[in-house]
Amino acid sequence: FEGIYYNLETSHEDVEPEQEPYPQEDPERLDWWDEEYLAFSRFDASLDFGSNWWPVDEDFDADPKYFASKWHAWIRVKETGTISFLIGAADDFWLFIDNEIVYLNPGIHEFSSQEIPISLSGGQFPIEIRYAHRAGDNGLRFRLIDENAAICYPEY
Repeated sequence: FEGIYYNLETSHEDVEPEQEPYPQEDPERLDWWDEEYLAFSRFDASLDFGSNWWPVDEDFDADPKYFASKWHAWIRVKETGTISFLIGAADDFWLFIDNEIVYLNPGIHEFSSQEIPISLSGGQFPIEIRYAHRAGDNGLRFRLIDENAAICYPEY
């Protein structure tokens, strides 16, 4: 996965809000992945980081506590059908396949993983994952657990 990491400061209005006005279903309405918050990019062979994962620390107040990330790759589906993923995230998570949101779990919540079945057509499609950690303990797990599909390197 091509990973792009962003650091959020404690002064950001969405970081640990006293009363969350949403969970936001449309991540395009959020600024967490704007250039001004960019920390670094790298390639991640896996997105199965588990709990207690803190990738961004730039000496901001409360670092490494608040950050956002997005990843790009391709998914190759051999045959049309239901593809299973293991997904867990402490806080906001969106999965896009072929530029459509196919799974979302926005809002501030505890880390736990579950198997998520998603119906997909055969073929190769861009995949994007957006994630933000904004409160409490952290954790992220995204894993394809289906032999009918494979994750491929992102296009340059």
